[in-house]
Amino acid sequence: MDRQTSKAIAAEAVEALMAVADKYGCAVERGSASFDTTSTKIQFAFSEIGEDGIAMTREAETFKQAAYMYGLKPEDLGKKFTSNGHTYTITGLNTRARKMPIQATREDGATYKFTADQVMRSLGRNVRKISDA
Repeated sequence: MDRQTSKAIAAEAVEALMAVADKYGCAVERGSASFDTTSTKIQFAFSEIGEDGIAMTREAETFKQAAYMYGLKPEDLGKKFTSNGHTYTITGLNTRARKMPIQATREDGATYKFTADQVMRSLGRNVRKISDA
């Protein structure tokens, strides 16, 4: 099996799993994938959808609990910001990612990571330097 076939299978599997997710009021997201010459292994995650319409993934829950540690607010989850001419929506926080802990989804569905400073600037907030404290 090659990379293109593995990607095609993953894309079709997400489409098929959307019907299951809709039936149970969840969101489905493709996780990591690997393949070799004879098989492909793809992970999927199902998450409840919160009242605000955001999938309540582990990263979204972490954002709500720890956003203040990065200069952000729990209410910033789901906010849109612009970077390099694209619009992104804040979807979560990975506290183990030292350099780029903020997770966001671009308008085409691709996921990206950002520094907290990048997101704060894009949201129009002042970024404090350590020397400013």
